[in-house]
Amino acid sequence: MAASILFIGFSGNASAGAKTMAAKEAAEYIMRKFGKETGEQSVETLARKIEVLAIKHGDEALSAARKVGPRTIRIVEEAGEHGPQTIKLMARHGDEAVWVVAKKNRLAIFVKYGDDAAESMMKHGELAEPLLETMGKPAAGALNAVSKQNGRRLAMMADDGMLTNIGRTDELLGVIRKHGDAAMDFI
Repeated sequence: MAASILFIGFSGNASAGAKTMAAKEAAEYIMRKFGKETGEQSVETLARKIEVLAIKHGDEALSAARKVGPRTIRIVEEAGEHGPQTIKLMARHGDEAVWVVAKKNRLAIFVKYGDDAAESMMKHGELAEPLLETMGKPAAGALNAVSKQNGRRLAMMADDGMLTNIGRTDELLGVIRKHGDAAMDFI
């Protein structure tokens, strides 16, 4: 029994040591790549902050920090309870995800409607926000399936009230999600 407790304690220290080394390597990389953005932080200070993120949120925090740089820490802190989702999105998409998670209203849309909504906001920018707020997840799927030009057309249809006047908006958005630009061109 004592041996198993000793082993558990040792393996916990080993994984903490591995996180420390990985965080230090990430901090050194960030200092080289994002020099100006790190300000006057030392490698050790940055490594400690990254290590805390990695211990709390897993290895995706290391990936997010490497892709986004030192602002990862601030963004995750500002995301509060949505920090884990924020880290996962930044780990997958890097700087593109920052646009989504750095503003509270966009973060709220992402949290409510998921990865599809985040991808549509990254692809279509600000025109996606009102569509997602009013039409939700079906709008995210439709926006992801169309080009930027057809995304603008869809937004114009929503602004004019044409989409809501149809009465079967979710079904129409489902057709657009399935057939993409060809469906938008037909509509």
